[in-house]
Amino acid sequence: MGYPANPLQLALARGHRWLQMLETGEVRSLREIAQLEGLDNSYISRMVNLTTLAPDIVEAILDECLPPNITLFDLAVDPPRLWSEQRERHMV
Repeated sequence: MGYPANPLQLALARGHRWLQMLETGEVRSLREIAQLEGLDNSYISRMVNLTTLAPDIVEAILDECLPPNITLFDLAVDPPRLWSEQRERHMV
C-alpha cells in the first residue's frame, strides 16, 4: 500500500472524477456537481481546471516533485491553455 495522497494529488483526482461525471452525462453541469458535493461552484471549476495541466506537471504532482512554492491556487486558477506557458509559470 502507498502513502496517503497529499492535497494536490487529491485535488487532481477530484478534478478528473468530476470531469468524468460531466463527460459521461452522470451530471449536466459543474453547478450540479457542486450541489451533490455540498461545495462551492467556483471550487469545482478550479479543480476541473487541473485536468488541463501538462502531463509533466501532473507527473510532478503525483511524484511530489513540484517546486515547493507552487500552490494549488497557482495551478487551479486560470491555468494557461498552452502547456509550454504552464511550464514557464510552474516549473521554473
